[in-house]
Amino acid sequence: MTASRQPSAMILMALYSRILHGYVNLDGFNEFELISAPGSRMAGYPADPFVMQGISNTLDVGKYLFAKCDETLLRTQLRATAAMHLRSFYYATQAVRDLCRVSAARMAARSFDDSHYMSYYSFPAEMTDIEFQRQHNSAQLLHYIRTTSAVAKANGIKELHIIQPVPAFKKVLPEEERRRVQDLSYGPLYKKMTQERMALNAEGIPVVNMAGLFDDNPAAIFVDRIHLSNEGKDILLAKIVETLVAQWGLKRK
Repeated sequence: MTASRQPSAMILMALYSRILHGYVNLDGFNEFELISAPGSRMAGYPADPFVMQGISNTLDVGKYLFAKCDETLLRTQLRATAAMHLRSFYYATQAVRDLCRVSAARMAARSFDDSHYMSYYSFPAEMTDIEFQRQHNSAQLLHYIRTTSAVAKANGIKELHIIQPVPAFKKVLPEEERRRVQDLSYGPLYKKMTQERMALNAEGIPVVNMAGLFDDNPAAIFVDRIHLSNEGKDILLAKIVETLVAQWGLKRK
């Protein structure tokens, strides 16, 4: 599920549990954003692509065009590896992307007002304490993982929960990569979230920490604050396969 977040994985696990043999979930950063900067959003708040698309609305041309613009610019950034070395190109395309995402999300949020859908995922107006919101979201996200694992165990499904690698833990970032990943001050809070998730292993829930997978890699692995280059994807895929072989007792063909 691209750019999704819990409870989407939990819901899909329940829906398809009768036919699944194995379940692998790689997440962390989208969920972390709800912990680090709730902005009155409770855990369960739909991810941007879902909000931008809408839920049961009829075709909204304006909202679609904003979302399509964001997608097109992202694909352009990923392909234009040479141009991405230029600060002006990156900042210009990123600024337009941010504008598109915010505009589409606002239009989607307004269209939800009639059904009050988004209010289901917002803290009550009087609950403004940021630390309370963070603790609630953190506990709720752990609950989603526990529930997903319970569904897997009840149906004999092999499971693996992987914590997403982030650039905050890299020891060396080339200048071009540092420009792309921007602020790295979230590192300590992401580490705390990682520790909370790793503690689930004591409950029999297999969680693997790949947050620092690239900490010793001097190459420019990240193309933005979280997405990987093709080299990074290959390394991550190989690590996941290696982990599955060890965790699930698989045999290589």
